[in-house]
Amino acid sequence: MFFGTTLALLSGASAVLAFVPPPVIMQRDVTSTSRCSTDLSKERREAAEKHFLAAKAQATPRGDLKTGPIPIFWNVIYENTTYQGGYLDAEQIAAQIDVLNADFGSAGVSWQLADIAYSENKEWFQSVAHGTAMHDDMKTALRQGDAATLNVYSVGFFGSDILGYATFPEDYSRKPWDDGIVLKWTSLPGGVLEKYNLGKTLTHEAGHWVGGHHKSAVAATVLPCTLPWPLPWP
Repeated sequence: MFFGTTLALLSGASAVLAFVPPPVIMQRDVTSTSRCSTDLSKERREAAEKHFLAAKAQATPRGDLKTGPIPIFWNVIYENTTYQGGYLDAEQIAAQIDVLNADFGSAGVSWQLADIAYSENKEWFQSVAHGTAMHDDMKTALRQGDAATLNVYSVGFFGSDILGYATFPEDYSRKPWDDGIVLKWTSLPGGVLEKYNLGKTLTHEAGHWVGGHHKSAVAATVLPCTLPWPLPWP
């Protein structure tokens, strides 16, 4: 695996890094919260269930996730270099990765930040949404790595109550450039999104990324069938 030079700033720290709480965002932050936008149609759910049942005895479509840390390329999409404008520093992102590792630890899966890339784009930050040309343009321009590399894109989701959405492993063969997680920047640990600022949104979306589906999916059995180990979901 390869890791970017940006990480030199982190000094290999493994504990949750402390940082000064960001200022409260007035007016622009979304306070109503229904949360995960990752979902499938009935037909896609059924296809996904068949896919995972057929591969149940094998490693996940992303390979054996327990062989080593999964590299994460974090794409900070921002409109200006303030927290209100979407700018996240290395300490805030490191704190999020620590939460992710703590949550997945019982499953024997670990994650490691490979690099942080910064993209100043007001339109992407404020308005990117799944299924739009803007979404496709952003991911096509920024995505790095292969199916075993997680790309995270932190954005604003203004005008929406979405916290995040993710792709599934079976999506990679069709659209490798689309693979990854899009996440609301205020959901990181210490963020200003009350009740949703503990870093658990990324844990949930990473569960989708490794192959987990909502428990409400087909026959309410998809989640147990997708992975050979439990996900850190509530």
